[in-house]
Amino acid sequence: MKQPQISFLQKADYPEMVRVCDISFNKAVTDSAHRDFFSNYFSRDPSYAYGDTIVLKKNGRIISAVTILRRNIMLDGKKIPAGCIANVCTLPEERHKGYIRILMEKAREVMKEKNFRIGFLLGRPEIYEKFGWKNITGKSIEAYGPPDTGGRNISIREASGRDIPRIKTLYDAHYTRLNGFFERTEKYWNDFLVNFRSSYLGEFGVFVIEKALLFEGYTCMDKKSKSIHEIFFRGKPENSYFHAAREFLKADSLKLHYYDPLYIPEMEKGFGKITYPEINHKMFILPQGRISSGDADITSEKQLQEIFRAKNYTFSLCDKF
Repeated sequence: MKQPQISFLQKADYPEMVRVCDISFNKAVTDSAHRDFFSNYFSRDPSYAYGDTIVLKKNGRIISAVTILRRNIMLDGKKIPAGCIANVCTLPEERHKGYIRILMEKAREVMKEKNFRIGFLLGRPEIYEKFGWKNITGKSIEAYGPPDTGGRNISIREASGRDIPRIKTLYDAHYTRLNGFFERTEKYWNDFLVNFRSSYLGEFGVFVIEKALLFEGYTCMDKKSKSIHEIFFRGKPENSYFHAAREFLKADSLKLHYYDPLYIPEMEKGFGKITYPEINHKMFILPQGRISSGDADITSEKQLQEIFRAKNYTFSLCDKF
């Protein structure tokens, strides 16, 4: 029997690659809501190219794979090319043979060749630290507030097409200034954030927050898990906005993932209890060993960790990527 051969995904391998992901992660085969989850990675992400997926083949069939998604992150206002690791998978019968180590080492080589300055992934430190990746843990807010919702002239409704320009203006004003958040072009906004995300997560929605029928902000909610993934306001937020969002979800707690640090004081003032439980671990690596940022170069993972932790910024990995 031949040893597994490493190569790049070809277009002809696309159906098999989706099947390997489905089986490896056991999502699409057990949950009809995720039927197109993995196929969307390859067909709906506007920046994807087939050569971005590295595969191991044994006897002509794919047994293990890793995808490097092309992204830019913002670091102190500078755009930095980043490679985002996604869909690290091995068929169940082929696990514990060192295949992921082979692929992760190759992924680092590819990111260096493609001049990515930072590599990102979302995963467990105990798995990826042995491959040289460093952990920066994201945070979320779990806020338990008083029962009085207040602000009864506040309303929340699902966004329509005419709301998108206002939402994008607000999104750009917030996200483009935060470290670690991905820069998204006009095309990316339309192709990925609006069209792709709403189609691949049926329970996910973008909603408009209004006061006396005037636009005050927007929020991205996952109604299934009763959580808020993004929430931004046109001006200084009122406590009633958060209460209205919680009431809309009919949840016992309000959870914000990938939050804007500027809203923490408002959250602490408006709710009785704030905690910061760890959520999905964000990890990174420096393929080039150096990043030029401002007046000084970042030459170690430790320096980059300190930048993000000191400023209390979290990472947004493109909502599942």
